[in-house]
Amino acid sequence: MKYDNYEYAIAEYKPLIINRFKEMNINTLEFLRKRWEHRNWKGIYNDIDVKIFNSIRNFTTFNRTKDSTTVIINFEKLEVEAIKYADYTIAEWIVKIKSKVGLLESATIENMNNCTFKISGNKNDSKVEIIQDMIINYSKYNKPFNQFPARIYINNKAISEAKFKKI
Repeated sequence: MKYDNYEYAIAEYKPLIINRFKEMNINTLEFLRKRWEHRNWKGIYNDIDVKIFNSIRNFTTFNRTKDSTTVIINFEKLEVEAIKYADYTIAEWIVKIKSKVGLLESATIENMNNCTFKISGNKNDSKVEIIQDMIINYSKYNKPFNQFPARIYINNKAISEAKFKKI
């Protein structure tokens, strides 16, 4: 589907972004469980893993008994955080797109798959296509974050973003 408005193009993917956020944070908790549950989570606050744990702390709860400690996800809080994350991600993506689309005449945006978009238009009588991805990457502390790599083509030839902005 083609759009003249990039906000509509990305808004269609808000549910996907929410689900990706939930999935990556559930996976983060599973990663930490493998490392810490057998120790009843003792010592995590003195370890590098505390940085990873802090990324999921807002929607987890420690259940302590006399003999064990488990960490569980509060799914209501996770939902709230996922919506905030999706809104933030969409806002980030729009800023990235505005910096490119704002430079084009007659720009259209087409959803290609998942979070990949093709932005087409003209600039100085040249045909421009931008393939904009939205991917999740992980820091060295296993904390997820978004990246927005783009491939830019002018008259079917690849060009760097820096060169594109100078044109």
